[in-house]
Order: sequence, then structure tokens, then C-alpha cells
Amino acid sequence: MTRSRSPFRLPPRWRWITGPVIALGSGGAAVAMWLEENGVALSDCAPPAGMAALAALLYWFNHLVFKAAHPRPRDMEKSEKRRMGEP
Repeated sequence: MTRSRSPFRLPPRWRWITGPVIALGSGGAAVAMWLEENGVALSDCAPPAGMAALAALLYWFNHLVFKAAHPRPRDMEKSEKRRMGEP
């Protein structure tokens, strides 16, 4: 009676690689699952964060553009003098 070899048994010269392959394979799967979960969380949080960033940009632009449109105190003095008839 001959004993059949297991199909999962590697020759002795290839046995050294089984440990790293198993570790990297399972580690890679764990990293892929972790990245997928973070990707889902990022896709849920990105739109509100983007809206806040756009609002901040618009507020900053509004401040820069319309700050120059406000009258300065010396402009107000000139307009009062003109109303009073002074040169």
C-alpha cells in the first residue's frame, strides 16, 4: 500500500516560503478591508466637509472684494464738507 501525498504539501525546497506567503496574504486582505471601510467613511464625510470649505472660500472672497467698497472715514468727511458747501 503506497501512501498518497497531500496536494498541499510542498517539496522541501519550497517550504520556507509558505509562512511569508500566508502572512502577507492575510495581511493584505486585512489592509484591503480597512482601506475599504475608510473609503466608505470618507465618501460619507467628504460632501459636508467640501461644503464647509466652499463656504469659507466664498466668505473670504466676499470679504476681499467688498471690503474695498466700504467708505473710509476721510471719504465721509469729504462728502459732509461738500454738503455743507465747503470746498
